[in-house]
Amino acid sequence: MCKCEEGTLVKILPSNGSPNSFNGEELRLSSISSSKEMDEYVVMQSQMYKMIFKKRKIMSSDRQKRLSIVKICCNGKSIHRAFRSESTKDFNKGFVGLSTHSIYMLSQEKELATGTKVYLSKGSWWKYYWNNPNSAVMMSFRIGVIGILITLAGVNLTNLCQCVKYLIHWISCLLAC
Repeated sequence: MCKCEEGTLVKILPSNGSPNSFNGEELRLSSISSSKEMDEYVVMQSQMYKMIFKKRKIMSSDRQKRLSIVKICCNGKSIHRAFRSESTKDFNKGFVGLSTHSIYMLSQEKELATGTKVYLSKGSWWKYYWNNPNSAVMMSFRIGVIGILITLAGVNLTNLCQCVKYLIHWISCLLAC
């Protein structure tokens, strides 16, 4: 378990045309047509930002303002999601909204029930992109990292070959003399 803030898990669902609403178990958002649209996000009240990141969002760096990653832990498993704030009546700072897919990723053997306690802390952008729920984002990041590593290995291999070639030339000159 991580040393973090505590929250109560709720499921994010589309509101089907009505305004945002919260009934204690489901957060219904008018801005989405499918809960899958929220797979990359954790939805909380804006006061949670200061509790997790130890400063208000307006006081954060530009990078942090663009993408604030939250680590969500439960029963030894963790996922990383981008912070998103939504205001809805009765959706207070104690609640943590996740999509059905994100809840499955955090679950073990059976789906976590709404009302389950989860633990929140500042997350890692590396883990967010490496395990992103959007497969296009995840694969682009992984291919980019692998490409950079192959390039570095190739450059170092070229340098190594040049050193070996120079060493062979030097040794052959010594033997010829």
